[in-house]
Amino acid sequence: MGKNEEKAGERTSLLETIDDLIYHMNDARLTFIIMIVSSFIIAPIAIIVALVFAIHPALIRLMLIREPVFGIIFAIYIVFTVIASLIWLYVGLREHRFLSRWNERFKKYLSLKERIDRELQKE
Repeated sequence: MGKNEEKAGERTSLLETIDDLIYHMNDARLTFIIMIVSSFIIAPIAIIVALVFAIHPALIRLMLIREPVFGIIFAIYIVFTVIASLIWLYVGLREHRFLSRWNERFKKYLSLKERIDRELQKE
């Protein structure tokens, strides 16, 4: 096999790999949509509940006076919950922005691929 044939084979396999990756991304779109919806619903609820517990003065005073160790652990848990929820919300917003443009790009990709396939079949 010559160098040109090897390069053509590598190029074809690379294009097939890219095609497979693009189709896999399109199939995984539903999973990403579920993740986005959960981040838009669960993260704000977790933040609100954590802040209500953290801001409630009687609850904090009661925990710190009666069970100081539990109060400290609870405060750490609240901070961790808020940080994790903010990260989850940020990831959801980024994925939403990406997927909102994905459908358009995927349709454009399919039309270009079909056009290239037709041109290659003519030759």
